[in-house]
Amino acid sequence: MVHPYLSFCGNCREAINFYQHAFETAPPRVMTFGESPAAKDLPLTDADKKQVMHGEIVIAGSRIMVSDAAKNANITPGNSISFAVTASDEEKLRRWFTALSQGGKVEMEPAETPWSKFYGIVTDKFGVRWQLSHIDEQS
Repeated sequence: MVHPYLSFCGNCREAINFYQHAFETAPPRVMTFGESPAAKDLPLTDADKKQVMHGEIVIAGSRIMVSDAAKNANITPGNSISFAVTASDEEKLRRWFTALSQGGKVEMEPAETPWSKFYGIVTDKFGVRWQLSHIDEQS
């Protein structure tokens, strides 16, 4: 299996909670640096201890892994990856699109395309690009 892994610049917990709400998922699993067994051996500030060391959330049946990057990591939020989320429930896709649009930027309003009766692109407020597409489970 291959799992997408997103790194954030200190706002990972906010992002994973946003995705939980937007995609109506079960609560994510999160471990902070302070909760790590190795924490006692690391030079962590109180703020560092609250950062996400590893998190997981299941979106539309796919496991997404997340963490806060080290302060010296060269991270450009969202521009190197996008997620294509497919579902057969068009109403659910519309809710997800609307939720992801909050504070983000709609790149393509949902529309019918040659491959889907609902397809839209949105970059959320964390700079992550999402492509939502209807699939016909009969085909």
